Amino acid sequence: MSITSHKTPQVILNEVLMTPRNNNDICFFVEGPSDSKFWKRYLVRSHSRVFLCEGRPNLLSAMLLMINKGIPNVTGVYDTDYDVLQNIAVYHSTHLTRTDHNDLEITFVTSNALKILLDEFADADQIIEFEKRVNMTILNHIEKVSCEFGKLRYLNLIRNLEVKFDNLSPYRFVSKTDWGLDLAALRTAFCSVANLSEMDLINNLMQYCPDQLMWAYSQGHDTLKILAIGLRYIIGNHQRDEDGLLGELRLAFSKQMLEQTAMYASLKTKETRWGIPLFA
Repeated sequence: MSITSHKTPQVILNEVLMTPRNNNDICFFVEGPSDSKFWKRYLVRSHSRVFLCEGRPNLLSAMLLMINKGIPNVTGVYDTDYDVLQNIAVYHSTHLTRTDHNDLEITFVTSNALKILLDEFADADQIIEFEKRVNMTILNHIEKVSCEFGKLRYLNLIRNLEVKFDNLSPYRFVSKTDWGLDLAALRTAFCSVANLSEMDLINNLMQYCPDQLMWAYSQGHDTLKILAIGLRYIIGNHQRDEDGLLGELRLAFSKQMLEQTAMYASLKTKETRWGIPLFA
């Protein structure tokens, strides 16, 4: 999650130290406001204190400060991002948990929450027509398109190309006519800002971005923008931006869905270790 941070890890630590706490109070770190809205629905409100860290780097660094200070009952959830692709283990695993997919948005989209959202806002006949035309499900189509943006984001990360993706949005490259991706135009635009030739890009993608499991490269904000285009022009007629879709998916994602995730299982182990209920 990309957040312009006004906090530092030390500021977050100070917030924790200045917040009145009982022995059974739990500090729960999240990256941003949407994460806070989601987790507050399920945590025991009486003794869970949610702290917004304004991004993953702040969260990880603040947690290290908490651990070094010996502050008890601290936990949180951070976006996995591309850690799995890089074989990076969970940071501070005794205390922290990471999202099942690269971020919470992808975790929502890959759950039954997407079906609930489509049942509400999409047209069933248009879905059938589209899936028949492209010979894949709506979910698979969204993944296929978002993966191409995700591969470029991953390449940008590992090659330290310092590309800003503000002008590489799905709104620019995904068609409002057929929901297809203009991959050639996307790669040409990326090459222009990354100072790469198109052949260099192809070679880099082959070297650094081999095929992986579905959703390994996808990033939530790209995915929600792709979904928004489809709901507005291809499988429905509903104007939804990514923030609106995120809120609706967050609400559709039930406690039962949460309980099926690895992040829930991880948090439950911490709950058991403390002997303090974390979930309502």
